[in-house]
Amino acid sequence: MENDPNRELPPPAEQVRLEKPVGKPVFRMLAFIVCLAVLVAAFAVSGLWSSRGDITETALGGLFHRRRVSETESNSTDDRERSDEPTTTEASPREDLQPDAPKTRPDGAISVLAQTIPEADHPVFDGEPSEWRTELDGEGPAVLVIVTRPSEAYLPESAEWIEGDPGDLIWSEDTDHGVSRVGETFCRVLNENGISAFLCADEEPSESVLGSGARAAELIAKMLELYPGVRYVVDIGRDVVTDEAGNYLRTLTDGTTDPTAQILAVVGSDQSGLPCPAWHENLAFACAFGDLMNHTVPTSFRGIVLRDTPCNQQIAPRSLSLKVGSGANTAEEAERAAALAGRVLAQLLLTS
Repeated sequence: MENDPNRELPPPAEQVRLEKPVGKPVFRMLAFIVCLAVLVAAFAVSGLWSSRGDITETALGGLFHRRRVSETESNSTDDRERSDEPTTTEASPREDLQPDAPKTRPDGAISVLAQTIPEADHPVFDGEPSEWRTELDGEGPAVLVIVTRPSEAYLPESAEWIEGDPGDLIWSEDTDHGVSRVGETFCRVLNENGISAFLCADEEPSESVLGSGARAAELIAKMLELYPGVRYVVDIGRDVVTDEAGNYLRTLTDGTTDPTAQILAVVGSDQSGLPCPAWHENLAFACAFGDLMNHTVPTSFRGIVLRDTPCNQQIAPRSLSLKVGSGANTAEEAERAAALAGRVLAQLLLTS
């Protein structure tokens, strides 16, 4: 190759100086700066995103939604309750929780008065009290509990008055508020306390109340034939009690923790000329039961009514009719009284 006088020659080796390569500390510093910049940019984008409207939809037709929660909504329930600002949520006062306006008694309504009726004197009869006790043989049920009028009902809840026809309220086919429920409680408590008992009720509709006594007589006779070991028959019903002004009386035992109805006993006799050979025994049985009732819970027993007619008690000795509460009581009040009566009767029959 010919030498070109105009060509630039490289510098001598002794004049060449190489720079040192960039070290690891510099790379770390650069990486840190880049990361910091990325974080700052991310926070900026997030702030812009959150500043948009309440609901942001994606291009996927609203498949994903993001809702911006306001400062007010982020507070807890307790914070909202402490706030002076009114709200329109369910925490606001509701009309159905406001105090009721003063009630006025509707025209024609019958007042319901709660009253503890004092026990009346026991009926008297000529001759010595009859012995009513008998041995329980332990074979089969000992007590037949009969409900002659299952449609006899109680009030669904305690009330200060009754509107409309009282018959629509104190007669009902709804067994949840009727005397059948009370009879079931009485029978159950007897069994729980060592006395074998079973319940029978007239199954005819309420429209046939007038024939209920005759049907009950047939039912009692049939059950006594099927279960010859039965020694006692107790008819469970409810009373209707009014005062001279026509107010309905809600009979309540005095001093009980929970409202409890009072109980009245009804004993039939032969004063009408119809035979009732064991009515003296029945009356002695009722007197013993009533005395133990009031000894156990004073004022729970309000006395004995002696009828001129047999009241189906001519069919078997040691028969008794118990009127549990009145039509102005609730079913719960009558059930409590029936449970008490069941415990007392079990104690009476098991005491020698």
